Amino acid sequence: MTEINLLFFIACVILLSITGISEDGIDLSRAVHRCVSDGKNIYLVHGGPDLYVMPIGTDGHSPANIDNPDEMDICNIALDTYGRIHLLMAGQDNEKWFICRLDENCHVDKTIDISAYFETKHMPLWFLIDKDGTYYFKWAISRNGIVVDSEGVLKHRFTGGTDTNLLLLSPYSGVWAYDYENGIMENRVPLSEIGFDPNTEFYPLTFLPDGRLILLGKTVNNNPIDGVSDENFKDWLLKYIPAGK
Repeated sequence: MTEINLLFFIACVILLSITGISEDGIDLSRAVHRCVSDGKNIYLVHGGPDLYVMPIGTDGHSPANIDNPDEMDICNIALDTYGRIHLLMAGQDNEKWFICRLDENCHVDKTIDISAYFETKHMPLWFLIDKDGTYYFKWAISRNGIVVDSEGVLKHRFTGGTDTNLLLLSPYSGVWAYDYENGIMENRVPLSEIGFDPNTEFYPLTFLPDGRLILLGKTVNNNPIDGVSDENFKDWLLKYIPAGK
């Protein structure tokens, strides 16, 4: 486990040990997936107008009192390699989106307007920053995302999914694709084309963003089928079924 993952794990453990609403009315459970740590403090955001600081090893927290005169919602948080905090903030009913970088005193020293790149009012699932200061965003529902440089210039826009946002597996007829708005409803991969082996038990895991179905298979009587096997899983293997377009 890397140091970053360990710190995040510690943060989550501490947060999960706190129940209910804190004395200042903050529901800390909303910050479980929106917290970072520099090894000394845990920094929490919960969708409100301020950042909260919790020293590691305690359950007490206090507001950072950042510069936020418009009381924009702080939606997510990231920590760069220099220990600086970056906040994703939304205003005007999620019509405006900004990245605010904080200095060592939790004062805003840089603001980037990224409103033009947001095609949805929903908060991104991912908000990350790399060592070069490049920001990465990804949305949960559409699986789309954007990459923005340190000055707020859009560098890349990527899309997830395929021609349809709904793929289903039927144990009787195979993979179905359905999209009401685009008039798509078809048996994309019939059961006969999936290639089930009578000596292999299959369990569906998930669909990948590109539409591939992942099946987990267990061979019986040492009769494997096409797939990627791993010695650590012994008789278990994975099979990928292309179902997207």
